[in-house]
Amino acid sequence: MVIVDTNWGVFRYRVAYFPTQQLSEMLIDELGTNELLRIRQTPAELNDSGRLLRRSVFKTIRLDLSEDLSVLRRQMDETCRRWLRKAERLLGEVEIRRNTPRAETDFIALYNRFANLSKHSGPLSSTRLRRFAQMSDLLVLYSRDRPICGHVWLRDEVASRVRLLFSASSRLEGKENANLSAALNRYLHWHEIECFKNEQFQTYDLGGFEADGDFDDSLTRYKLSLGGSITTENNYCIGRGVARLVFRAYEGMPQLNAHLRGRLPA
Repeated sequence: MVIVDTNWGVFRYRVAYFPTQQLSEMLIDELGTNELLRIRQTPAELNDSGRLLRRSVFKTIRLDLSEDLSVLRRQMDETCRRWLRKAERLLGEVEIRRNTPRAETDFIALYNRFANLSKHSGPLSSTRLRRFAQMSDLLVLYSRDRPICGHVWLRDEVASRVRLLFSASSRLEGKENANLSAALNRYLHWHEIECFKNEQFQTYDLGGFEADGDFDDSLTRYKLSLGGSITTENNYCIGRGVARLVFRAYEGMPQLNAHLRGRLPA
């Protein structure tokens, strides 16, 4: 289990990733009146909790890193393997940096340009990114010293699981960048698969979707092209006392919702 806390004075917003049934129940039992708890991607069944504010089903796309690399590569679709072969012909011009100050700076800039062009999410600040610093890996791929794509992975050594939190590329910055990103972003995933497998992680979690209609989304199709399978898990929002009031206000005020979305953990 990984926990990320955000404190605003006496109020705490807590996000727990991958807790078991027992750990989920323990977190709920310990919940204070000034705490809002989000439990993400758990097999736990918590419908009987009187503190439950929301439950949703989350379908995540995962690769089993216990498989041989040759098997994992064959599980990718043909288009993905073709782009990967193209990327491997460019490796003389490529460098990957992991958890360095420059990688952090370049990733934030890359992510914010991508977010602005795609309108898919809000900006990412260094403060928000550093909330995950002790429990994540950040990798940025450079071509001729220019950042092309990058990923931030949440790490859970106990669960032997990594989970993609943030991803960005230069693919929306012109046709040349689009073609380069199509190849090199897939190579970055392949590099990460090799690294995390060597580090004894078992699950490579690409994130997923909460609605069946998202199968038509290009990002969902991209994740599936990497060879992953779909697993269903649960998300919960839990609170009591003043935390319930804060949650209702957040839900009922779109402007507040939009303002906080860029400040809270993913």
